[in-house]
Amino acid sequence: MSYNRSCTGFTLVELMVTLAVLMIMNSLAVPSFQGYLGNRAVQATAYQLLGTLDFARSEAIKRNGEVYVRASAEGWQGGWAVVTDPSISFESCLDSPNTCLRIASPSQVLIDGGTSTIVYQRAGRPSSPVPAFELCDSSASDLVSRRQIAITPTGRSQLSLEGSCSG
Repeated sequence: MSYNRSCTGFTLVELMVTLAVLMIMNSLAVPSFQGYLGNRAVQATAYQLLGTLDFARSEAIKRNGEVYVRASAEGWQGGWAVVTDPSISFESCLDSPNTCLRIASPSQVLIDGGTSTIVYQRAGRPSSPVPAFELCDSSASDLVSRRQIAITPTGRSQLSLEGSCSG
């Protein structure tokens, strides 16, 4: 009895070796990709907060009056809003968005801002010294994904890769 060798294909051993190599490559790539996603989330939230702070400063100068950046009741990671009336809270902005200039609700990023409200005066300067914002990836164990936003006494916002996330 002779076998016809004209039929070619993969043997079971070749398929198993290929699957093993793919699984090893996948186990190396997934943690790296999760770190990349965490870094991108922190970066996007940092740019969103930086843009909001710059917007509030320019609105204070444009309106020649005070503009408030308010954190939610859960803190900055729960979201923030830009308002012109000191009696308006973040939560009331969610109920009636027409009373707010800008609303943002980031997720999965830890934000430590030290204060719940930033007040920009008519010249674009904060009414009191503002502690730096620390932004960290909530899912990262090594806390490599972090940013810091500092507000200078003149009201300008500065983004850096530094930070002391201890969460």
